[in-house]
Amino acid sequence: MNEQRGGIIAGILGLPDYIRESVAELKKVAFPTKRETVQAALATFVIIAFFSICIFLFDLICQWLITLLIG
Repeated sequence: MNEQRGGIIAGILGLPDYIRESVAELKKVAFPTKRETVQAALATFVIIAFFSICIFLFDLICQWLITLLIG
């Protein structure tokens, strides 16, 4: 039980250092510009649309083949 309390107390006492280090790390982060975000979102949309169409066509072909085989 004492070991557990020591860990909790050490964790609480180390919290200010953790927050300070987290803020320092966040200052190093290079966030994307609005243009980069829009480009990435557009690229994602195009890729999803492309694969959606591919899966739809594959499903249609499979449906047609199964109907042809089963009758």
